[in-house]
Amino acid sequence: MSPASQAVDGNLGSRWESIHNVDPQWIYVDLGAPTDLDSVVIYWEAARAKDYVLEVSTDASIWTPVFSTTTGSGPKDKIITAATNVRYVLSLIHI
Repeated sequence: MSPASQAVDGNLGSRWESIHNVDPQWIYVDLGAPTDLDSVVIYWEAARAKDYVLEVSTDASIWTPVFSTTTGSGPKDKIITAATNVRYVLSLIHI
């Protein structure tokens, strides 16, 4: 199992690995400070999710959906979103 920190380490050779056959799963990123987002880019490996949701939050408690798909295609998904003043970005994954 790969640690969640590898999801955002900037190395495309490492990754966060979800638990096989357990749905849904999620991972969220703390941006460190409130930020305005115009897009989120997800780089997938071969075992990518087709069905997932992106949500944003200011406090990691109350989440607002900003994108969902049932046809994710990878290996790189760029999601355009206009989310303002958010600190956390969550991906809820259904494989």
